[in-house]
Amino acid sequence: MSDEYTPPMADPARELFVTVEEYLEGEKVSSVRHEYVDGRVFAMGGASLAHTRIIRNLVVLLDRASQGGPCEVLQQDMKVHPDEGSYYYPDLSVTRVEQRDPYVVTAPCLVVEVLSPSTEAVDRGEKLQRYRRLPSLEAYVLVSQDRAHVEVYRRGAGGVWTYEELFEDEALALPCLGVTLDVGAIYDRVELAPRTRPSPTEPA
Repeated sequence: MSDEYTPPMADPARELFVTVEEYLEGEKVSSVRHEYVDGRVFAMGGASLAHTRIIRNLVVLLDRASQGGPCEVLQQDMKVHPDEGSYYYPDLSVTRVEQRDPYVVTAPCLVVEVLSPSTEAVDRGEKLQRYRRLPSLEAYVLVSQDRAHVEVYRRGAGGVWTYEELFEDEALALPCLGVTLDVGAIYDRVELAPRTRPSPTEPA
């Protein structure tokens, strides 16, 4: 997220506070995507080549896995609404519920964000906390773009969340789709930094 803005339909006298209704209507006509957090609106920047290739690879892999099943893979032009105060555009989401809203993903069971220097702190902090409020969400996946490293938060029995990190020669299990992906395949044609494997640590 970057660059706060005032949508055309908002009143500048309200010091950039935007209602949900104003935000949603503004997004329908805006040439730039914006995320909404507690009355404030943030413009989204462009993506790197590595970021674009990772998302393309994931869409191909997940589309193939979802063929013939109830799940639908949706890319970053669809919003997710974790709670009353926020709307985000995740890099990728999956739902197994029929998509009725043309702009907001209905009951996502999987959300994926590709990390970048400008968004990593928000993806790991604010978005992690808010996405986990979605009753339908089964997994939240963070994908590094400079090395083959994937982190996944999964909702388990009793609503308890677990954390796992994976590397190039390992497999990513996604219960939402009932599939397992080769982590290395996520990085097809992506130029990566020399591989390092840090000591396992779980973020707070």
